[in-house]
Amino acid sequence: MNTSLERCLLVAASAALCAGAAQAQAGTYRTICEESFDLAPGTNLGQTGSGSGWEAAWYSGPTDTNALIIPGSPGVTIGDAVGNIAYMSNSLNDGGNYRRISGTGFENITDAMFGSATGPLFGKDDTTLWVTFDAQKIPGGDDAYGGLSFFIFLDPNGVGEYLFMGSPFLFDDWGLDTPTGAPGASTIGQGNIDQPSHMVYRIDFLPGDERIQFWLNPTTDKPSTTADLDLMIPNFRFNELRIQSGTGGGTTGGSAPGFYFDGIKLECEDCEPPQALAGTPSTLSVSFGGNQSLILNAGAGNAGKTYFLLGSVSGTSPGFPIDGLTLPLNFDSYFVYTLSYANQPPLTNSFGVLDAAGTAQANFNMPVGIIPLVGQQINHAYVVIDFAGIIPFVGFVSNAAPLDVTN
Repeated sequence: MNTSLERCLLVAASAALCAGAAQAQAGTYRTICEESFDLAPGTNLGQTGSGSGWEAAWYSGPTDTNALIIPGSPGVTIGDAVGNIAYMSNSLNDGGNYRRISGTGFENITDAMFGSATGPLFGKDDTTLWVTFDAQKIPGGDDAYGGLSFFIFLDPNGVGEYLFMGSPFLFDDWGLDTPTGAPGASTIGQGNIDQPSHMVYRIDFLPGDERIQFWLNPTTDKPSTTADLDLMIPNFRFNELRIQSGTGGGTTGGSAPGFYFDGIKLECEDCEPPQALAGTPSTLSVSFGGNQSLILNAGAGNAGKTYFLLGSVSGTSPGFPIDGLTLPLNFDSYFVYTLSYANQPPLTNSFGVLDAAGTAQANFNMPVGIIPLVGQQINHAYVVIDFAGIIPFVGFVSNAAPLDVTN
């Protein structure tokens, strides 16, 4: 590559620094797990695997019968359009129904440790989760509580249940309870738990204690109105969900014990996973020159492997095929240059080894005043090379990180 073109490429990185790092768009949501009990009526809940986002099937007691799937109509109106719902308790009061939540794809919002418990655990500081579900106490029933709880599976901390949402024990009202400390059971004072009810909880996980807000029957699942409850609760993490109702004594209840549940959903807010390659800033002015930081994040599964960052000034489609994958860079003279001259200007640290988290940082450096690149876009992407076999191969390709050049 001639000196003029190299200067052009070097210039293309600076205004992006002035633009600031890209941030997630506010008000975007990802579903972590959901369950609408779309199973045949008469099915015992235990060992069933409907819904999505779960690590395992439902555990519903040693005989799998702590809950029964029943039709949602006639006479029962909670839940989604499919109609089938979960009925607690079928035969045993205080019989829990547990299901572990998968953390796959949510590594950026989970913690590896909480006390002695190991992750992935939801509730990482500075994350926001939304919990929605439908519930109803069976009219005329004698159950003293019913709701959804967050647990740590086989909790080595000796706690287990960290948060209860629904109708706390002996309150006959909707709210929440915090088994690990104050404020304890808190309700909204409206009663009517034998009516079909839609619950929405927002939990903001903060350094230290967490903030939880609760809305009963809001007009949207992401309300911005004043919550019916707004409390600070003890710090916690979780990886398991439980639905349960009962009298509190563990014995068979009256003629109509139990609660109905449906439409369980757990979501995170503004929690998009980091891109495999993020370039910041994304715009550069030839008037200032500067540096574009290129953050590589190939995931922990690629830790210790070799990466190679390449570039193109000719676009990203159709891209460059390699080992059954497509690197989103078109072949051109800059591609050849970055392939031939690793770790040389305009790139630094373009070839190396990913750290224990599967990450690395490279940089694209450009001086001031290279007018020919105004209006063009420069793209970079990388491959991860696996040397585990006899013949090395490319096992991972990143997205392209663009850099737009302005005057």
